[in-house]
Amino acid sequence: MKRSLVACGWSILLSSGGLHAGILENGHLSSLTGLVKQQQFIYNPAELPINIKKYSVLARKDTRSTNVVGSPNNSNQSISYEYENDLIALGGLLPFGGGAFGFWYAQLNESLDTDNSAVGRVIEEKKKHDVYAIRFALELVPFLTFGFHYEYKKIANFIYGSFFLNQNDQTNYKAFISGYRLGLNYDNRKFALAAYTAPPLRGKALIDGEQKIVGEPGSGALSFLLYANAKMSLAAKHTQWFYKRDDRSELSTSPVDERDISLNGLELDQFLYPLSQTTLGVSYNARKHIFLKTDVFKQISVFHFDEDSLPTDKRSSDTRLDYYGVQGVITLEKNKVLFSAGLRLELFKEIDEISDNTGKLGHGTYVDYKSTNRNLFLSMAYMQ
Repeated sequence: MKRSLVACGWSILLSSGGLHAGILENGHLSSLTGLVKQQQFIYNPAELPINIKKYSVLARKDTRSTNVVGSPNNSNQSISYEYENDLIALGGLLPFGGGAFGFWYAQLNESLDTDNSAVGRVIEEKKKHDVYAIRFALELVPFLTFGFHYEYKKIANFIYGSFFLNQNDQTNYKAFISGYRLGLNYDNRKFALAAYTAPPLRGKALIDGEQKIVGEPGSGALSFLLYANAKMSLAAKHTQWFYKRDDRSELSTSPVDERDISLNGLELDQFLYPLSQTTLGVSYNARKHIFLKTDVFKQISVFHFDEDSLPTDKRSSDTRLDYYGVQGVITLEKNKVLFSAGLRLELFKEIDEISDNTGKLGHGTYVDYKSTNRNLFLSMAYMQ
């Protein structure tokens, strides 16, 4: 068991990122649990352990501060965004002959405070996600495991979508989406090679009497883990995102004044789409029951505003943004209980100029964009 603890679930620590990633994919939650091989929230279902019963609870606090200057009609407006989300998740994992069945529930509450120098108040927007998931892993042949995951998500949005609306002109709507993912994992205890594919989640929303097709991006990844020795393992992972049309990318109108609004709210980062991420990590068994893990990643993303194309279409009007990140986790094991804590930071997330030829938030150009993201997380798991 010790070796598998040292190895850790690397598709957890080797995390993905971005506003458009699923809440279990984006490094914030996917870095939260177990941080060891025995956990059930791992993004690739094929990497579920198939020989252990486990129950977990985890919590996360994510904060993001973004500052930018918008320049409509050459009249600069300083805009600051203060974003927070709080997440709680509960899950279980039950083994059966040659496999394991897992289930979990997660609730994510988001809040965004937007301060525009041209507006006399701070604009508050909120979103809530309830996610239900089932998954299983099945050993096909020795060392090779297949995994399946299905999730259903209910989303409630309370947004303005424009800087210049009265407080009673808020748009509230709910969306319901679902999707699946498939994975394979080959692990011969000398090295492990894993892959998964997750098509975009799809669903519907009824907004002011109009039915819209909505969704979230899909992703696919390939990861490699090397058991360097009894105490250390090394890993690498590459993730790609892919997209389908989401009707919320088109402007809608507010219910009272019928002004143009964005159905994803006011945050500029709603238009920042992840394209790929490359991650390198290391895990070390510092003492008998203490495990340390860290990884660094490079994220390639793009600001994309045109609803008639997809972020992966590589339009000349898009603005590319590359940035880096680092995270570290410590896990303690005692009497079949695992305690984990970690911190994740995004670094050098800034760019001089962003062009928006659609003017969806009222600006054609943004300058001096700078964003900082901090993610703190805790988890506890009981194993039998």
